[in-house]
Amino acid sequence: MGLILDSSVVIAAERRGDTVEKLIEWVVSVAGDQAAALSAVGLTELAHGIYRAQNP
Repeated sequence: MGLILDSSVVIAAERRGDTVEKLIEWVVSVAGDQAAALSAVGLTELAHGIYRAQNP
């Protein structure tokens, strides 16, 4: 079994100001030894959000 992350998880981490390392630590704490991934759709949503962002 594995875990597919929704883009909202990454967005929430970014809004909190979390680092990538902190997000990965959280995912590992939740998923344990399960594989975790971001779907192609989730990745596309994030890329689109970055493209449309008004500021860095």
